[in-house]
Amino acid sequence: MVGFFVVEHKRNQEIYWHLTAINPRWQGRGYGYRAWLAMLRHHQMAGYRSVTTTISAGNSRVLNLYAKLGFRFIAPEKTFHWVNELA
Repeated sequence: MVGFFVVEHKRNQEIYWHLTAINPRWQGRGYGYRAWLAMLRHHQMAGYRSVTTTISAGNSRVLNLYAKLGFRFIAPEKTFHWVNELA
């Protein structure tokens, strides 16, 4: 597998990308750009008007990819996750 997308189809012709990834074996060869571009075109052809996502603070490498694809960045936000060690 080269990569995957987990998407949510929202109302008002909006798509939210919950999780996207490229297999580390395929990173740095342009596959990510081509996959992301293909997904954007797929959503556009299906009539969706916007795609949104969030980027983990530890994934700064992807910022240039999103900028190259025309994404706009809003002010950063922090999200905290609770981990139940007892579960």
